[in-house]
Amino acid sequence: MKQLTLTGILLTLISASTQAATISVGNISDIYVANQLLGSSTSAECDAAPNTTDCDFLKPGPVALDSAALATAVTSDPANYVAAPYRNSAYIDLGFNGYDIYNGIGDDLVVFIVGNSTNFGLDVFDNTGAVISSDTYHVPADGSSTVFDKDGNWLCVSGSDSSCTGGAALSAIFIDLEDSIAGDVALGGIRILIGEDYNGTDALQTRPRLSLAGGFHVTPVPIPLPIVLFASGLGLLGWIGRRRKS
Repeated sequence: MKQLTLTGILLTLISASTQAATISVGNISDIYVANQLLGSSTSAECDAAPNTTDCDFLKPGPVALDSAALATAVTSDPANYVAAPYRNSAYIDLGFNGYDIYNGIGDDLVVFIVGNSTNFGLDVFDNTGAVISSDTYHVPADGSSTVFDKDGNWLCVSGSDSSCTGGAALSAIFIDLEDSIAGDVALGGIRILIGEDYNGTDALQTRPRLSLAGGFHVTPVPIPLPIVLFASGLGLLGWIGRRRKS
């Protein structure tokens, strides 16, 4: 069951600019959105007082977030987003409720960031909770990761004119897990890390603003038969060896 197709909700964003498309709505319309907040580093102060210096995640304003508001912001609508904390690092754990995500051919995950010229961390877990991939990703300043609508216009998250003044364009960063996990093993969840540690040393770096994340493959990829036979052969040789020793 597909939880959410991005075509409709992305087209509700304000479109702007007339640059040639590189990443279009069509490229990302069939993702399965991470629809469950599994946890976060959000501190207790976020629930108790709107003090931005004590809060791990903020909405534009800035406004401090509690857990319920955080879940709504990062699992439903790309027009909503959370800003990086005033901390070295904080994290958001997201899961896929109702379906499993697998490592398939080509891109496996996509993370949507509002704006560009920033960095974020991404940890990927299998369904036992073990980390299978951990890396830092860059949202380039040249706009090459910007998402465009079907007419070749920027998809702006708010903004008052064709240059997204007062807002920013939506960026998509694609992740290919390659051989880091077998294709028949479901992913257990993803952790997105944002904060001062991921801003780099460039003075032009901006605080990461997370919108959504998602995956592409919900069908497991069977282990190729030759590998199964090879593994079975190794097991048989080991059994024979043990029998001879006994």
